[in-house]
Amino acid sequence: MRRHFPIKFTTVTLLCLVLLIAGFLRYQYVQQAVDDIHIAKDAEQYVNYGRNLVLYRTFSYQHDKLPPTPDSFRSPGYPLFIAMIMKIGGKLNYLKLVLYSQVFLSTALVPLTFFTGAFFMSIPASMLAALLVAISPHLITTSACVLTETLFSILLLSAICVFQLSLKYFSICLAGISAVLFGWAFLTNETVLFLPFILVSVILWFRYFLICLLYTSPSPR
Repeated sequence: MRRHFPIKFTTVTLLCLVLLIAGFLRYQYVQQAVDDIHIAKDAEQYVNYGRNLVLYRTFSYQHDKLPPTPDSFRSPGYPLFIAMIMKIGGKLNYLKLVLYSQVFLSTALVPLTFFTGAFFMSIPASMLAALLVAISPHLITTSACVLTETLFSILLLSAICVFQLSLKYFSICLAGISAVLFGWAFLTNETVLFLPFILVSVILWFRYFLICLLYTSPSPR
């Protein structure tokens, strides 16, 4: 047992280092950009949805008509996130809280990437994937955007990670949690609608292939 401890300790140490790098890069970027962010176009609609949910309990992007008329032009996931932040931090100081919350969520992608990759890749390959997520310019810059990318990424990767755990431990409870996370990801971005069905279909096909291979292979004499 003692022989394996340095390997585990090294892995945890490297992962913590990569996590610190990811958090530092995102925090520094948001800190520099937070005062220059201009809410317009898509971001403005998301903010209006969140504000109308807080003030009028109405899902609407209108800001020039009171009371606003309900609509379904955008998915509800990200506006609900903004509304929750407004409830916590107030309607005037919500922006910084939204961005720093996204810094935390985007940083959390690093260990999620590592643990998800460890299910089907080696530890060094999983660590490399986590490092690429940590230093990805796109993921760093989206932390400072009032858009769905960061929230959608954390929900989707969490759903996949929990789904892998449910397969490993044959847990219905974990499968249910994964389904809820996939549902929240869908409410944030509808492009994920068919992904759970694709994953289940691939796994069933793969297991069927292994069973067929097992029963058709010649038995040793």
